[in-house]
Amino acid sequence: MGDNLSQALYYKSDFMSMPAQGFITDIFLKISSLTPSGSTLPGLTVKMGITTRKNFDGMSDAHFLAMDAALTTVYYDSFYVLPGALQAGSWWKLSLPQPYQYSLLPLPGDTSQNLIVQLSKSVYNNSGTQNHRFHLFEIVYNGNIPWRFARARKNDVPGQIVGWTAGNISQLIGFNGYALSVDDPQKKIPFSVFPNPATDKLHVSKEASGVYEVYDLRGVKVAASNIKEGEEVNVQSLAPGIYMLKMGERTTRFVKE
Repeated sequence: MGDNLSQALYYKSDFMSMPAQGFITDIFLKISSLTPSGSTLPGLTVKMGITTRKNFDGMSDAHFLAMDAALTTVYYDSFYVLPGALQAGSWWKLSLPQPYQYSLLPLPGDTSQNLIVQLSKSVYNNSGTQNHRFHLFEIVYNGNIPWRFARARKNDVPGQIVGWTAGNISQLIGFNGYALSVDDPQKKIPFSVFPNPATDKLHVSKEASGVYEVYDLRGVKVAASNIKEGEEVNVQSLAPGIYMLKMGERTTRFVKE
């Protein structure tokens, strides 16, 4: 986390197997460099919210501050201390004190709802010491695509956002939680969704295990193996593209970067 605040927009299509509505209990963030045990983040805050905004094009300081104020704080630690080292490429897990309820069901007129995840800390100067090594893995998208990521400095000047910029990048993020059935809102179904696109490994739901097969869009099987509960599917050898992961009667689409 270089600046002390970042906002990212995620579409329902980013997580094809994520339920349209439910509760998020844990957030996973992919770390790009070694962060030693005992590293700290003063004022670590995670906020989440639902918006119809599709990108950060045309955003102003006022819009940025209004969005910040409207989000729900789902995690806060006045002085976060990392309990164990995070290796480069590993997942940093933050368990929410209370599950965050969300709904990505379209609004009338087929207006999509999107998820915002905001990360912040109380300091904005990165000293480069061991205490501020929480660098998150980012994917840079080429081409003319909507800007769905923004970073800034907050509280550099009280009540102002300073030096905020938007770009066509995305942080790799995943969730644990449970779904609410559209037909039966009292029915809770556990789920686990990890980043889409995938770069090297694809995380599947905890309850998923057994033989899996991977097919490209031509229907050609390009990989097959067996995993145990909680393991990950290795997709590092696949060429970039869109694939289908099949386990038993269940099929999930994913993108390989």
